Amino acid sequence: RAAAGVPALLSPRLAVRRVDEDPLGHACRLACADDEPDESDAARHATELDDARELQCADVISKEVQAGYDYLKNEKRARQGSVLERKTDGLPELMDVDLVLKQASKAAGLSVESAFRALKDESEVLRVSHLEALERLTGVRHTVLDFIESGGIPPSVEALYAWLEYRGIDTKVWGQGQAKTVQELFHEIWAGESEPLTELPQRVISVVKVRLTCTDEEGTWALYETKQKFCRDGRVRPRNRPLAEKKRPGEHAAHAAVRGVQEELGSVLSKEQHAGMVVRTESIEHWEEVLFSNSFPGLETVYKLFLVDVDIPGFNRKTTGDTFDSAETPELSTGKVHSWVWKRYGAVEQSKELVTVLKARYPRPKV
Repeated sequence: RAAAGVPALLSPRLAVRRVDEDPLGHACRLACADDEPDESDAARHATELDDARELQCADVISKEVQAGYDYLKNEKRARQGSVLERKTDGLPELMDVDLVLKQASKAAGLSVESAFRALKDESEVLRVSHLEALERLTGVRHTVLDFIESGGIPPSVEALYAWLEYRGIDTKVWGQGQAKTVQELFHEIWAGESEPLTELPQRVISVVKVRLTCTDEEGTWALYETKQKFCRDGRVRPRNRPLAEKKRPGEHAAHAAVRGVQEELGSVLSKEQHAGMVVRTESIEHWEEVLFSNSFPGLETVYKLFLVDVDIPGFNRKTTGDTFDSAETPELSTGKVHSWVWKRYGAVEQSKELVTVLKARYPRPKV
């Protein structure tokens, strides 16, 4: 077929070598012919025919090879386009195929697939760095198992349940009587009122006790909170202690004291009393105690305590009465009503308070 159209260079009686005929068979057939041509002529014409055939075959083969190469190249591009569509699925819209192809063309020695792998790796590194930065800022663990084992800020209420159960803390009585719920502990941690948990079964909080006193002809008095009533479910929690407020991370004890007064006593204070409030920062006391809190039974609590004296003009036993109630400020409210009483605060009471601070600050060594 490749020799079609080649001029007949041999006589009609000289048979042309068939395509499937080897040179030796062809020579034998020529030798058996009735009138044999001159051997030199036959050899010359055979050579010329072979040369012509090879040239034409080479041309045909070259065209077929070029067509096959073009076909394969187009197929490869189509496959690459399909791969690009699959690999760009779910990526940002700006990372389109054209952009990737341009970046791939600039990358020396990299195929399109290699360029995509490089971009994917770069995106993964960026994602991990963002997660690490978030963890440094918030203390949130990547997995629930990490939190349950090592602590941190709970990623969910369920994870906090698991952290407590893993340490043998029974939460069945939480939310009953004076006890708070697991959800309340979760919100306390996320609000920064409690430090991130650790591998130890402990809750660590910083509490500012606010000492509000007044003096009249009958002596010196200190304000104590007798109980709290939760509006959402009617539970009542006995207190019998001064006004107290949890200190937030990085917050100064004086600021926490003012915030506590505004939150719990704001409903009975005038604008002038709010503006005239004075914190005696020179008298701030600090100590630590380790106790089991009634708020979260079974969970040991480390209290980092601060005692702050606050003076409020015109706020005394005469203006409020011996006992009174206050509702939390609406914008700061957690739904509680506080009951208060003025108690005598003479030398005996002050000495007892000082002894409590000294015992906590300088504990006796265990025998």
